[in-house]
Amino acid sequence: MTDKRKIWIDLVRGFCMLAILVHHTEMYYVGEAIIDYRFFADNALCTFFFISGYLFYKETPFHLQYKLLSILKTIIIPYFIFMSVIALPKALVHGKFVSISDSILSIILGQQSWFITALASAEIIFSILLYLSKQYKWVLPIGVLISLIGIIFLTGNEQMLAHNYWNIMDGLLAISFLYIGYLYHQKENIIISFPLYLYIIPFILFFISKWIIVEYEVYCYLGPVDIDNYPIFIVDNILAILLITKLCKILPDMKPVSWMGSHVIVYYFLCGGVPLTLSVLANKIGFSYHGIYAQVIVVLIAVYLMITLLTWLIYKYIPWATGRLNR
Repeated sequence: MTDKRKIWIDLVRGFCMLAILVHHTEMYYVGEAIIDYRFFADNALCTFFFISGYLFYKETPFHLQYKLLSILKTIIIPYFIFMSVIALPKALVHGKFVSISDSILSIILGQQSWFITALASAEIIFSILLYLSKQYKWVLPIGVLISLIGIIFLTGNEQMLAHNYWNIMDGLLAISFLYIGYLYHQKENIIISFPLYLYIIPFILFFISKWIIVEYEVYCYLGPVDIDNYPIFIVDNILAILLITKLCKILPDMKPVSWMGSHVIVYYFLCGGVPLTLSVLANKIGFSYHGIYAQVIVVLIAVYLMITLLTWLIYKYIPWATGRLNR
């Protein structure tokens, strides 16, 4: 059971990472998103948060100290290591470089790699809520609800956006999906007993939610969070999570995808710089986009292969950078 669970988790992460690579490749190579962001990108990001929450649940007692240490080793320290290398070139390429001290400050304040910092913020808050709930059961659901209500009222607040350190706003929203993942794991034995044909209902509802989002131009964007309609956003992502989770549980192991999922944090750190670099190179050698989507596929394959190679090298020669010394 443990092996199968690990495989489907890696498949989920791998497919979600592939979705992010598609979006970034389109943005850097074409200059715009060909496939609407709302069709898949926000679903992939929320699913990452869901999986993090799923992994929070253990049948053994929760230890706050161990969890905070794990967050420090596997998320926060890798963030500082990778951003120390990436932040300066990133600022130069995007024309946002001010000074070395400004770049260092932006790293310290968690203003680089929004998803990683939002995940760290969300996991720290969720850990504290989970620890407090050992004595007071109501703390966890009430804390999650307060976080969700808080982010709804803060959305669009320019002053808060200016001080969105460690992407706390996206972290507050992510807490809801961590909690959904936690509850899913807690009730997994009941959920997996549902017959496959019942998933036709969320499948239909998912397409209806996408139609509503596109037809009525519901804006759903993370990093920083900017959402027009929270009920639709949350329902749409819950349906997407249910479907991709079920799909990955019945699929056989697809090694390229599951390997990407098991090394996803490094893929995420590289998923901006590599598509940008290869897109610039493609345009310089005359392989500019001319309206043929097959060209995007070619660049996407090159992006995947390059990031995979770099990830393999990092895990093989500098595994301490990922916080996992046993790799």
